[in-house]
Amino acid sequence: MYGLLREVGATVLNAPAEYPYSPGYFAVYFSDPDPDGLKLEFAYSPPRNR
Repeated sequence: MYGLLREVGATVLNAPAEYPYSPGYFAVYFSDPDPDGLKLEFAYSPPRNR
């Protein structure tokens, strides 16, 4: 998703990284292209073992 964001010229706020929200949680944060500029994210969280 990071590559796609760069390809379309999105404003990336935080490059892909692992965050401490849960084990294996990775996210990239970017700005909404509309004038309101909301902070959005693409995130991945692996399935939890049951």
